[in-house]
Amino acid sequence: LQDPRQPRHRPQKNPDIHIKVNINLADVIMGKNELIQYRLGTGKMETVTVDIPAGAKTGHTIQYQGLGDNSNSNLTRGDLYVKIQIHDPKGWARDGDNLITKKSINVFDILTGCAIIVETLDNRKVNLRIPQGTKPGTILSINGYGIPNLNTRRKGNLYVQIEPEIPEITDPEIIQKLNEIRTMIEEKQ
Repeated sequence: LQDPRQPRHRPQKNPDIHIKVNINLADVIMGKNELIQYRLGTGKMETVTVDIPAGAKTGHTIQYQGLGDNSNSNLTRGDLYVKIQIHDPKGWARDGDNLITKKSINVFDILTGCAIIVETLDNRKVNLRIPQGTKPGTILSINGYGIPNLNTRRKGNLYVQIEPEIPEITDPEIIQKLNEIRTMIEEKQ
């Protein structure tokens, strides 16, 4: 028996529905509208366009009032909660509002210095200068080519880690010339 002094708690609305939406890291640079289908408690399918904001993060949840379950016609409809799950493409990672990638560069270009083109996740091309003698593993920064901050809209940076690409050399003549160059360098140091 319930104590008559205790008020009865009745649900004020139908249950909420929780779903996940999977998007790619590139989608959070510009934001994305995603058409999602989900099933109500009655079995009916419902469709909603989810507005994923630029800068969204994994775990970010978007609430849509009145789009949840509607099984009990005497109660107001529940809410829909859409949880964002972001997948990083191969070779890319996210750190806050910054993007991180690696670039393999011919060891001779690293030794002498060069410029490379970095293609961003949103298909822009950025010129990046690799200074002469850059050490393997060095991380170079390209300002403003990261992900927009969800609150300030200010873009993070793109960090490019430089990895040496060592060509396979089997020609004895080339190997001899490389040894001569190495000897010259050692004598000058």
